[in-house]
Amino acid sequence: MKLSLLTAPLFFFLTHVLNVEATVEVISGYTNIGKGFCKTTNDDYDRVVFYGVDSNDKCKEKCNKTDNNNNIKHVSFSYATSEVCFCQYLDGDIDINPSGSNKFIDGTARTIWNMIGNGQSAYTCYKKNVEATFKKISGYTYIGQGRCRTANGEDFERILFYNIESSDKCAEKCNETDNIHVCFTYDNPDGNQVCWCQYLDGDLDNYSGSGNKSTEGTATTTDGMTATGWVDDFCYKKDSTKAPLKAPTSPGAQGDPHFKTWSQKSFDFHGVCDLMMLSNEKFENNLGMDIHIRTKKNAYVVLYFSAGNSHWQ
Repeated sequence: MKLSLLTAPLFFFLTHVLNVEATVEVISGYTNIGKGFCKTTNDDYDRVVFYGVDSNDKCKEKCNKTDNNNNIKHVSFSYATSEVCFCQYLDGDIDINPSGSNKFIDGTARTIWNMIGNGQSAYTCYKKNVEATFKKISGYTYIGQGRCRTANGEDFERILFYNIESSDKCAEKCNETDNIHVCFTYDNPDGNQVCWCQYLDGDLDNYSGSGNKSTEGTATTTDGMTATGWVDDFCYKKDSTKAPLKAPTSPGAQGDPHFKTWSQKSFDFHGVCDLMMLSNEKFENNLGMDIHIRTKKNAYVVLYFSAGNSHWQ
């Protein structure tokens, strides 16, 4: 069969260019990062390996079944045509070994950003699509991709912390800072690792701790919370919010001795010893404060009974 000058370039395109493109297999729910083992720019991932897995799709299925069994989320998989499947996780996610697998926990990667295929040219790296990569966080409900806002689009007051390496670390940071935040937004575009602890309007009026404070938010409710805009952000709503503790007007110790706690409970203690009356390691922006007291006997009072009469001595 002879090819005209007009059809020959098209033939070359169909048999060469399209054939090359067909070798890049598309996996639903994943992005093909390229040849190599999935890594961040600096770190390896924790991982489990399965042998005898005969396709990329079967590797994907294996990794997702592992997730479901252990309430964890893999972030990527690396597959070799020698039927080797590596399911990969953020550091610490596979402390409990998935059954039927060989576990490696030497990875230190805690971010999915800047994932690359590196070395190991027999492998292809597939990154799980971003909206499915963050694991469930105890005490929070995942609202969705975007910044936490009310149903009316109102912003919350917030404190910003930088270099927070994962969404679960953001939750820890917000809980260390206070007990009244209502949600947090984790923002990690291009590895910036920003954590937004978010509050109802007025809750930050007296805040003087670390982090960058913004009180421009006007949200007064969490009802109908949404995640909007900022596709690199992820919104988590706190399942319950504790009311801030209000200090009583007169805590302390007096008399023989009588004690009153910060929560207004009263009790007596007649021992002779040194006591820690108050300890607050976060007082004055983590400067800390400890107050010690000492009880001692000053005099003896004896009450005894004789023939129905009481006597003091």
